[in-house]
Amino acid sequence: MTLFKLLASAFIILIAGTFIWLDLSGDGSVEVALKEPDGGTSARLPPRGPVVADPDLLENGPSGMLPRIGDDGRKPWQVYRAAYRAKGKRGARVAVVIVDLGLKRDMTRAAIESLPPEVTLAFSPYADNLASLVRAARLKGHEVLLAVPMEPEGYPKNDPGEQTLLTSNTAARNLALLKWSMSRFSGYVGIVAHEGGRFLGSPEHLRPVLGEVKARGLMFVDPSQARTGKADKISAELGLPVASVTAIIDDDPAPVSITARLNAVAAQARTDGRAVVLGRPYPATITAVKHWLASFRDRDLTAAPITVVAETALRKAK
Repeated sequence: MTLFKLLASAFIILIAGTFIWLDLSGDGSVEVALKEPDGGTSARLPPRGPVVADPDLLENGPSGMLPRIGDDGRKPWQVYRAAYRAKGKRGARVAVVIVDLGLKRDMTRAAIESLPPEVTLAFSPYADNLASLVRAARLKGHEVLLAVPMEPEGYPKNDPGEQTLLTSNTAARNLALLKWSMSRFSGYVGIVAHEGGRFLGSPEHLRPVLGEVKARGLMFVDPSQARTGKADKISAELGLPVASVTAIIDDDPAPVSITARLNAVAAQARTDGRAVVLGRPYPATITAVKHWLASFRDRDLTAAPITVVAETALRKAK
């Protein structure tokens, strides 16, 4: 590469004593590598994980742009994956998903900025300024999910909002609601059900939704820990990548309770070979997760993005 082309395709910026390299080489990708004066480094997002959505993986929908499988067969859940190299990594793989992001700005920024890049971040379709928040998350190396509201137990007293997928709706109505959520931002690897206790237990309503997720090249995260949900079985039939949540760690948001829940998950992960934990952006949750992940080297565990767990489950199902 000539000096002119090098300068045209890259910038080196010094901000607060940290060198930031941005590779803007025209392929729709951004590579970020932070080199700190004390010798430490931060997350790295490779060219295969574009920060901006690939236009070849988008199509017009009734409410905005929707994800799609590219003409060359590329799927969003694979294209938007975060950097992860399994070589040399030992132990059970554990994915952490933080949900309810975008609704409270300070809590969302704290999750994006302070959690390690292996943590997957899920954004609410009801949030504002989603494109900017998702871009910030991708620049830090996080994989991103879309949280789709689905009918919980106790509905309508427990109501996730007017765009909620319901068992009282027709399949066509639920698919229209799903597409509204899908069009709110781009660059996500898949869908996580928000609430959904009742909806996830209804195969006739869930199957068309999971079929649409599969057709658009995405993966699915099932939060129904009680295994009353039908997503695992339907996903296996469809060949849809799915990751089932092992535990929700902060139903009781007390720090001691969160820590105890994480320790229980660590024990289960060693038995099962993998685990998925789901939490919210509470300060106590973020602090506990950071300390827990930092202890993995001594626990013989490996933190992994959600796509790694889904891919492992998909291979075993075949």
